[in-house]
Amino acid sequence: MITYIIRRLVLAVLVLILVTMMVFLAMHLLPGDPIRMVISFSTQQNFSDEQIAQLRHEAGLDKSLPVQYFNWVDDILHGNLGKSILYKTPVSKDILKRLPITLHIGLTAFLVALFRDSNRGDMRRQARETHRYGFNSFN
Repeated sequence: MITYIIRRLVLAVLVLILVTMMVFLAMHLLPGDPIRMVISFSTQQNFSDEQIAQLRHEAGLDKSLPVQYFNWVDDILHGNLGKSILYKTPVSKDILKRLPITLHIGLTAFLVALFRDSNRGDMRRQARETHRYGFNSFN
C-alpha cells in the first residue's frame, strides 16, 4: 500500500511538471509580443528599439526558454503570478479580491447538486423497492 501511494505521488508530480511545461510553451506559442502588448495597453507614445530591448531584458524575455521556464516556476512557487496587463496590479491581489464571490458561487452550486442528487437517489431507491415488493415498503 505504501509503494502504491508513493508511486501515485511520483506520478502526480510528473503530471504537474508536464502540465506546467505545456502551459508555459502554449503561452510562448501565442502570436504577438508580450512587451508590445504591455506598451500598447500602457501608453500611446512610441518606444525606440533600445527601450523595447530594455523592457524585454527587465522581463527576462531575452533569456533562453529553459531559463525562462525555471524563473516562471520559481515565481509561481513564491506566489508571484505577475502583473495584470490591463489593471497594472499584481494578479494574486486580483485573484484574492475575487475569491470570496467565487467560493460562494461554487459552494452554492455544490450544495444544490448535493441535495438534488441525494433526493434523486432516494427516489430511485424507493422505485426499486416498490418494483421488488409490489408496494412501497418505506411509506
